[in-house]
Amino acid sequence: MNDRVIAEIDLQAIKNNLLAIKKDLAKDIKIMSVLKANAYGHGAVQVAKFTQNIIDYIAVATLQEGVLLRKQGIAKPILVLGETVSAKLKIANKYEIMTTIYSKEIFDQYTEFAQKHSLVIKVHLKIDTGMNRIGIRYDDFDTINNIFTSPYINIDGIFTHLAKAQDNFFTERQRNNFIKVLDYLRQKNIKIPLCHMANSIGCKNEKNNFDCVRIGLEQYIPQKENLYPSMTLKAKIIQIKDVAKGESVGYDLAYTAKKRIRVAVVAVGYADGLMRCLSNTGKVFVNGVVCDIVGNVCMDFTMIDITNAGNVKTGDYVTIFGKEIITANDIAQMSSTISYEIVTHLSQRVKKIYIS
Repeated sequence: MNDRVIAEIDLQAIKNNLLAIKKDLAKDIKIMSVLKANAYGHGAVQVAKFTQNIIDYIAVATLQEGVLLRKQGIAKPILVLGETVSAKLKIANKYEIMTTIYSKEIFDQYTEFAQKHSLVIKVHLKIDTGMNRIGIRYDDFDTINNIFTSPYINIDGIFTHLAKAQDNFFTERQRNNFIKVLDYLRQKNIKIPLCHMANSIGCKNEKNNFDCVRIGLEQYIPQKENLYPSMTLKAKIIQIKDVAKGESVGYDLAYTAKKRIRVAVVAVGYADGLMRCLSNTGKVFVNGVVCDIVGNVCMDFTMIDITNAGNVKTGDYVTIFGKEIITANDIAQMSSTISYEIVTHLSQRVKKIYIS
């Protein structure tokens, strides 16, 4: 390998994770694979192609993400979870991508556009059950009724989003609010479409699953013991030098050697997605040994202490995170953030290699 930074993506691990999740669900529950943000940094097209035979729906954040998948031959139903302005509805219709109505304003804009262009817009309806992000309030029955009875709107699904799936009390409140909407529709003799609420964590409680579950991070960086991380991030050592006691390392003289040490310069930095807050605190894995990051993480380089790592040489690769020893979850904890941020921050100059 000659590339400076490599993300190895184990597609089979992603598929196995989905199959394991599916095994724990009731037989008739559909799976919506969340591939937004380039499949959380793992490569949406590659993940979709490898897993499309075991999933039922795909969710993305933007219309552009959905169009990319269609152009690569992905045929599964695709839902845009975020905003799609009415001016883009012809594109959504062309590529058979469903959009989300999450407010009265969006509904009015869609209606006006559909009337003007003689379209029927296929959508999912987003209900706000307590997260107070996007969504029509669960008790705004007038708007909900108007959307369901509109001749210009074809509702394929209705959904909400859990604010804190591991909080059983608040999740139950959200679930009850969601059920109030479904009960209202039943009372009006309105056909209820596909219902989905549960995310990767929420689907562990079958009460949350309704017709479909949305599986996001658990595909890639699982929290459950029987699932496996799918990404290993590696970077190349490009120089090794001895640093004397009292000498400093890197910008701002951020690290001063307390004794003579061997330092490896690794070709990865914050422009590649390595969090700068790992300066002087982060750890990496090389030659079977956990090594400290010393000095500030630079834009393109990071220095590590390899004094105790044995026969390390220029051209060797350091594991930033992977399936064992140091995982993306560990890096997130070191960085005081969440693992979502670790993998989605990887830049375009990180080369992806797919293993299947």
